[in-house]
Amino acid sequence: MTVRRYASVVRLRADLEAENAADTALIAECPVTRDWWARTEPCQQPLDSAGEGELWAPAEEVFPLE
Repeated sequence: MTVRRYASVVRLRADLEAENAADTALIAECPVTRDWWARTEPCQQPLDSAGEGELWAPAEEVFPLE
């Protein structure tokens, strides 16, 4: 679990990369979710600090909770 800060936003994240990939794959099997993603994807705009081909930018870890 980590607490990260990006600009003035603080987020608590309690998942691991491996779990996140597995969860995303499972969620992607849902036809309603796939429809939602298809409708909202065109609205996504990358952050200025995001890497090439990425929508999101890395956030600074401020409190590691291990």
